[in-house]
Formats: sequence, C-alpha cells, structure tokens
Amino acid sequence: IQSRKLKDIAPNVRLIHSIASESALRRLEQNPAPEVLIQVNVAGEDSKEGVDPSELASYIERCPCPVTGLMTMPPFVEDPEDSRRHFARLAELAAEHGLERLSMGTSQDYEVAVQEGATIVRLGSVLYGSGYVLLAFLPPRQAMVVRQYAPYGVIVLLLLVLLPNSPLRLLLGMAAPITRFLIGA
Repeated sequence: IQSRKLKDIAPNVRLIHSIASESALRRLEQNPAPEVLIQVNVAGEDSKEGVDPSELASYIERCPCPVTGLMTMPPFVEDPEDSRRHFARLAELAAEHGLERLSMGTSQDYEVAVQEGATIVRLGSVLYGSGYVLLAFLPPRQAMVVRQYAPYGVIVLLLLVLLPNSPLRLLLGMAAPITRFLIGA
C-alpha cells in the first residue's frame, strides 16, 4: 500500500496488506493499524518492492504495529512449479519469525502457493478473466477445499472477510452458512 494512503485506511481496516517502505513505517507510527503484512522480495528482483530477506528482522522490529504475516510476488513464470522455491522461502521466513499469515500466489500459481502454506491468495483471472484481482483469506486447512468449489466459495468468503462491519454484511448474512459448508468450517 502507498504510505500516503495509510492515514485514511489504517483506522478503517483489520489488516494492511502489505508494507515494505520506511515511509510506511513512519506513517504507521502516526496512524497505527490492527495488524500488517510485510512484503518480502524473496526473488531479489529490482523491479519489485519488498524488504530484502536479510533485513526482515530489523524491519519487523521497527514496525509500530503487530506484524502477523508476510507477502511476496515471485517472478512471472509459465510453470507454477517454478514459483515453489519462492513460496517455500517465504514460509521459512515466516516460521523463523513466528508469523502465521502467508500471502502468496495468484491465479497462475495459487495451488502451489497453498501447498507451501499460503493463507491468503490473490485471485482474479481464474475467476473473472484478466484485469481483476481479489484477495481470498483462507485458513490453511481449508484452502485446498475452497479451490474445489471456486468461484462461489472464494467469492462469498472474500465478501464476508472484507466487509465485516458493512451494511452489506446484513445482505450477505444468508451467505455465511453456504460459505461454511463450502469451506468445511
């Protein structure tokens, strides 16, 4: 997330997905969020944002908000298996720092990401074609089950997670039992 937007977003959300800059840390001191994910550049790509893995411990220590997980965007590859090493590395880093949330994987490689421990995946083209990105928050033991029922389970779960205090939640209330059935909760 862009650091200049944190002051408006932080008081209104449960989770900031994700931060990776010094300016974001400064803004969070003034406008704390309940929890944040840190973006890690596990592939070392110059074209991507993210904290270098060797600087992660220091970044976590300096973060003024609770850090509950990590996020990464590996390089684009044709074969999803080629992303596995990046996902595995992020999972190792999370374990080293006692973090539970892992945001990794997109429509092209989410199955491999889930196998490596993803609890948040970014889905778009697999559901709606190119040009859309959605976040689906998936408890680890349920992530593979949701995949079997996509797109409905993921969409309903997404709406219920992203709109917890919204009037729309009342309209979606009837979807909760369906979501629980679809994800086996």
